[in-house]
Amino acid sequence: MERRSNNLMLEEDESSDDDSEEEDGLAGDNGQNGDNGVNEGNGVNEPAEVPPMQEARPADSNHSSYRLSEDSNHVRANLSDSEGGDIFDDAPQCDPHCNHKVLQFVPRMKFVSPKEFKAAVVHHSVAHGAGLRWIRVEKSRREVKCKDKNCKWRVYASWFRRNQSFMVRKTGLPHSCARQLRVNQVTAHWIAQDMLERFRINPEWAPTQIMAEVKLKQNIEVARRTCYRAKISAIKMLSGSLVEDYHMVRSYLGELKKRDPRGNFILGVEPHPSEDKVYFQRFYIGFSALRDGFLEACRPMFGLDGCFLKGEIKGMLLTAVGKDSNNQMYPIAWAVVEGENTNSWMWFVNTLAQDLELRDGRGWSVISDQ
Repeated sequence: MERRSNNLMLEEDESSDDDSEEEDGLAGDNGQNGDNGVNEGNGVNEPAEVPPMQEARPADSNHSSYRLSEDSNHVRANLSDSEGGDIFDDAPQCDPHCNHKVLQFVPRMKFVSPKEFKAAVVHHSVAHGAGLRWIRVEKSRREVKCKDKNCKWRVYASWFRRNQSFMVRKTGLPHSCARQLRVNQVTAHWIAQDMLERFRINPEWAPTQIMAEVKLKQNIEVARRTCYRAKISAIKMLSGSLVEDYHMVRSYLGELKKRDPRGNFILGVEPHPSEDKVYFQRFYIGFSALRDGFLEACRPMFGLDGCFLKGEIKGMLLTAVGKDSNNQMYPIAWAVVEGENTNSWMWFVNTLAQDLELRDGRGWSVISDQ
């Protein structure tokens, strides 16, 4: 849904897939120049019957080579114990619910998809307090390394057609860097996913409380603004996006008229100047039960006021409130408009006057802060 001057398109547009990576230094560090003290991953002495490491990757692969994080013979012994066995079919499958503090990326470790591989890398970054940098982000291969220049930890993985999985091809040395309190992989989206159940129980979770929970649970410090965005992201996951809800505004209008035929419900739209589309502009809601109750049992006076709509969608909420026989507030009607200006107020007051049949207004009192 498009927005223009606080207005929303009523026709759905294509939404982009939110699978962006946090990359820095993509240009100038393509993984081909190598690091000091790094040897070819297939240079380790191997038994003759075991296929060399080059066969685990395409012939045209141009990724850099690193030392294996474990002895090659030890890794392959775990992959295939039978003579002539297929080391690719016996490769370990990564469990996304494992303890990521003890998980080590080893060659030929399999993942269901690049998305699962990315999630494992992020969990590894959080568990070890290590800042990571994505060197290569493509559909069929991904490469990540530690941001510390003196640390030789890095992982290269790509899609393997033979067993239809995303497989680790090369790994570097274990982390030699110090643990960090701020990790770049801890984003608002990650916090929302990791603590989704907590947000489900308490949607009004304050950002300061989220900061304390992340510090206690992960020993990671995050900014207050990141926690605020995590709260918004979690609410979207649980209840959907407010922008997407505006796609159903016409269906909502039809349901209101169906349930309350005597009610007054008006949807105002603004046509696009060059395209065959319209923008959401105003929406008046006046239930017949509230109108009849006010006219029959309330005093001939009402107040007008408006408040700003904050959050993802901007605008104004205009209301008309009366007083019942118990001296309590009685809602009469309300409207969502594009902003608090003369045109929107005149539209709301004229619609309200017609709905209540005020005619010339004699005998009625109106209260307003202006």
